[in-house]
Amino acid sequence: TKFQLTGPLTMHGVTKTVSVIMDHTGTVENAANKKQTAGFRVTAIIKRSDFNIGNGFPPPMISDEVRIKADGEFIQ
Repeated sequence: TKFQLTGPLTMHGVTKTVSVIMDHTGTVENAANKKQTAGFRVTAIIKRSDFNIGNGFPPPMISDEVRIKADGEFIQ
């Protein structure tokens, strides 16, 4: 199941509203603590120039698009 999350992201002292895709990768009972644990993966593409990061580097050296990927768990 995929969700779109929108909210503020602050990097390098600059805050912008961004949207990310959150993918629920599954829910299982954790064998160690017997609690329900849900896995999630968050992905987004941002422009580094929007956050004033690496302005001294032209796009041929470093892409302006940066992919963000994070995996996490929520424990009930």
